[in-house]
Amino acid sequence: MIHAMTIPAESRDLGRWLDEQIAGRHLRAVVEELAAVHRSAPAPAGTFEELLGDVFVEIMERGLAAIPHHRLIALLKQPDLLLTLQEAVLSEGGPYWDKVAASDEDLTLLTANGRRRLEKDVEPAMPARPAAPIWRHPFVVSFATAAVVLIAVFAINRRAPGPTPDKTEVAKKPDESPAPGWGWNKPDALPNNLAAPDYLAKLGVAVTEWSDRRPENAVDLSKRLNEFRQGCSMLLLATHQPLPADEKTWLKNRCRDWAKKINTHLADLEAGTDPIRVRVEVDETVRDIAAALRSRAENLRG
Repeated sequence: MIHAMTIPAESRDLGRWLDEQIAGRHLRAVVEELAAVHRSAPAPAGTFEELLGDVFVEIMERGLAAIPHHRLIALLKQPDLLLTLQEAVLSEGGPYWDKVAASDEDLTLLTANGRRRLEKDVEPAMPARPAAPIWRHPFVVSFATAAVVLIAVFAINRRAPGPTPDKTEVAKKPDESPAPGWGWNKPDALPNNLAAPDYLAKLGVAVTEWSDRRPENAVDLSKRLNEFRQGCSMLLLATHQPLPADEKTWLKNRCRDWAKKINTHLADLEAGTDPIRVRVEVDETVRDIAAALRSRAENLRG
C-alpha cells in the first residue's frame, strides 16, 4: 500500500490525517515515501524546535489541527520531524492522542486479539494485565514506490493555500517581537559548540532563571509553571550534540523525572494549594535540578 496516496483531498483535513499517521502503525513507511520524493531537493532549513516549539503544548492537547496549514506542509517536506513528533507523543501525549489511536479499527482489533491471546496463554492464577495501546509499540514497515507518492505530494501542494500567518502573529503590531523565553526555552539555551561539562553547567545555570520572577497568585504561577514544563519538553526533544551517548541518556531520564515533579506542582496549584507554598516547593525542585547538573558537569571534568 502506498500510504501517502491517502493524503486527503481537502487541505483542512491534512492535520487530522497526519495525527492518524503519527498514532498509527505505518508512520515510518509514510516518512520513507515522503523522503523519497524530496531526496533530490534540499530539505527546508529548520529544526523541530523552530518549526513546532512554540505550538508544542497545543499539539499535545489538540493535535496538528491546532497549527497553521503552512507548517503542516513544512512537515511533509521534512518528514523525519514526524518521527521526532511521534516520540514526543508516545512519552507526553494525552487523552487526545489516545482517542486518535482508539479510532483506528485495525488497531482496536489487534489490541483485542492480543489481549485474548494473553488471557489464553497466561496461567489462571496470574491476574491479567491491561494491554497497552498497540500503536505505542514499534512496527517494521516496507518502502514504497516514490514515483507514485510524488503524485500525492504534488497534489496536496497544489491544493494547499498560501502560507497563513498564525493568529497571534496577525494580532501583533509590526514593531513588536515575541518574548525571548527563559531557562531551557530560550533560543540559545542549548548551544552545540560547548564541551560536555560546560554544556551541562550551562543547563544548570539556565534553570535558576525560574527565580527571576516571583509570581504570588495562582494564575501567574500557573503560567510560569507551564513555561517551565515547556522548557522540559525542549530538553527532552533536543539532540544534545555536545554530550556522549551515556550522558544524553542520563539527562533525558532525569528530565522526565523533573517534568513529573513540575506536573505535580501544577496539579497541587490547580487543586487549590496556596500559591506561595507551591512556589516554595518549586524553588526546592529547581535547587535540586541545578545541583544535579552541576555535579554531573564536575564529574565529567574529573
